[in-house]
Amino acid sequence: MSTRPKILLSAYACRPKGGSEPGAGWAWAKAAARDHDVWLITRGKFAHEITEELAVRPITRTSTGTTRCGSGWPGRPPGGCTPSTPSTSSTT
Repeated sequence: MSTRPKILLSAYACRPKGGSEPGAGWAWAKAAARDHDVWLITRGKFAHEITEELAVRPITRTSTGTTRCGSGWPGRPPGGCTPSTPSTSSTT
């Protein structure tokens, strides 16, 4: 069992090679993972890029999950969130 502190990080935008908000979300996740076990939740549209990045450059003890949420805003269907299958990078 890990004695490292655990963090649940929610980043609306999170893209490994992104700038601005998506890049900041990824930078927070990487920084937190240096000293903590991190669970990252972000939008599903970033899942493919995150999975590819973790395959090439694993981040120790990081798990990611994405959600698809309906908000009821114009152009979006109402409803709750549907989680996707999480990916894990458990390299020590």
